[in-house]
Amino acid sequence: MKSRRKGRRMTHANETVNTAQGEGRSSSSKKKIVAVIVILLTSLLAIGFFALRGKRYQLKLTEQQIQEKLDAKFPIERGTRSLLILTLSEPDVALAEGADRIAFGLKASVDIKVGGKNLSLRGTGRVNAGLRY
Repeated sequence: MKSRRKGRRMTHANETVNTAQGEGRSSSSKKKIVAVIVILLTSLLAIGFFALRGKRYQLKLTEQQIQEKLDAKFPIERGTRSLLILTLSEPDVALAEGADRIAFGLKASVDIKVGGKNLSLRGTGRVNAGLRY
């Protein structure tokens, strides 16, 4: 029993299958499914937009909560062990009472190995920024 293809018709012994009809049905079914999914997603987005429109949400964080999160992430060390190491440590955050400002500071050090000698540079940085949302 041999199968042979001839155009869009495939015959196998006494059985004939028209592949073009099968492909046409699956293609239109896929298009319908995609259309239904797009309509459902659009509807859900519209419902979510209208349900949340006009509502305000407020996230309150204390200075201590922010400081604890920062302390858990530091110190940070980056660089190549053989040539250069950048270390950021001792983060400090300050929130001004009644203001929309946040101050952030940290210590930084750079250790450079040059010709068998170690060169260390150390300093501190502080940024004061306004919050905008």
